[in-house]
Amino acid sequence: MPTIRELSRKARRRIVLIPALSLALVFVVGISFWAYGERIEQEFHQTQSQLLANQLRQRIESWVDDRVLIIENLAAQWPADGSSPEHGPQQGFADEVLSGSTGFRALNWIDPHGTIRIVNPLESNRQALGKNLLIHPE
Repeated sequence: MPTIRELSRKARRRIVLIPALSLALVFVVGISFWAYGERIEQEFHQTQSQLLANQLRQRIESWVDDRVLIIENLAAQWPADGSSPEHGPQQGFADEVLSGSTGFRALNWIDPHGTIRIVNPLESNRQALGKNLLIHPE
């Protein structure tokens, strides 16, 4: 049988050990909850970033596709023989494109030899008329 002195020593150890272990357990549980919350927040931000990137990609693709469609429509109106359309329906369509679509500052009609034949708007692009895009001065 243990003596009273030994019992009091064991009792003292328990008095110190139980709160220390309880504090350590609370600390570990708290850190675990914090780490879990951080991981959830990181996953949320990653998902949100991916969604925003996909939306941006779709908007840019749509924007580019719209401009390509407009250019294809303009090209389809060009005379098949490559002659200059001068002031046919293409000019009116070009005016509509420039006034109603963002992303176009000017539209130029270039003949098969690389020479700019028609510019729209004329006022700010008059200096480009007659220039050949295939010839680059040094």
